[in-house]
Amino acid sequence: APKPLLPAPTCLHPTLALQAIPFIALAPPVAKHLTSVLPAEVVDNCAMIQVCYGVTIVSFLGAVHWGVAMSSSLGMASAQAAQMANEAFIYSVLPSLAAWPVALMEPGAGSMVLAMLLPACYLADFARRNKGLPQWYMALRVPLTLAATFGMLLTATRQVHLEFDRAQQISSRAAAEASK
Repeated sequence: APKPLLPAPTCLHPTLALQAIPFIALAPPVAKHLTSVLPAEVVDNCAMIQVCYGVTIVSFLGAVHWGVAMSSSLGMASAQAAQMANEAFIYSVLPSLAAWPVALMEPGAGSMVLAMLLPACYLADFARRNKGLPQWYMALRVPLTLAATFGMLLTATRQVHLEFDRAQQISSRAAAEASK
């Protein structure tokens, strides 16, 4: 029979919404309406700031598994426990290896990659849910993954729209030059 789902520690409840705020508030379609609370420099660079925050969060999601591996390797009583710790150590570095190049991308491409990496990390966590993660962890991950992915998709959509507008302007200028 499955174990009952234990509630998350009470200290996590207030921080849950705080963790999602940068993903939503820094999405350009939202940030442009927050000029009374965000400095102009933040609004102007919100997409890149959001992407950098996303890279940090994806790296953190891997670090959770490093912590699981560290704690489980302390009292390894069996070869199976050692194998689980080794798997956790290996998986723990994959999210950061996948995410760090995103910090070098343009915000449109970076936000799209993160919109794929965040759910991928969730699916990997789901696959590893019975391998040392606290029972409440997956319930915590669901709303955060959804909010973060939604925020990254908002940014990706906005950036694609901006690129489309730029391409139309270039095309219009080229057509005007050609007609002279």
